Amino acid sequence: MCGRYSFAVSGAALVDVLGLDGAEPGFEWEPAYSVAPRTRAPVVRDRLIGEQRVSEAFMPTWGLRPSWAKEKGPRPINARLETAATNGMFRSAFASARALVPMTGYYEWQEALEDGKKVKNPSYVHAPGDELLLAAGLLAFHRQDGDEQWRTTFTIITRTGEDAAGEVHDRMPV
Repeated sequence: MCGRYSFAVSGAALVDVLGLDGAEPGFEWEPAYSVAPRTRAPVVRDRLIGEQRVSEAFMPTWGLRPSWAKEKGPRPINARLETAATNGMFRSAFASARALVPMTGYYEWQEALEDGKKVKNPSYVHAPGDELLLAAGLLAFHRQDGDEQWRTTFTIITRTGEDAAGEVHDRMPV
């Protein structure tokens, strides 16, 4: 996945379509056709509130930052399925902080030569009828310097590209 996806569904529609128990306070989302890394975007998680398991939508930032990572460290937007369970960056999140990343499609860019110049042409990969897609994701939690509030980040798990997606790029969301 090349770092952009679309989520052209409102936050209220997401809660309704997936039959979620609700959303985190302040959750608002307007349809967007280009969700970029390091922006906040809707993610669905399950968590315990008291004794009850709750499925909810909330808005973490795209680009994983584990609690032990330095402020200026890498923020991977993708995690390879083949190594997520063993890679130190993703291992803890893979074991205990999984989520769903809703999208209506994602973009891949292919290099081509046009008039002797290299250009990148986008391809939009989506379900027939632009049905809602749910990609596998991982969450990480950290606190900013001296901040009391926890901040959440996410990454999207990818695998080898197959079907039509594999014709465009060698990787695709799980």
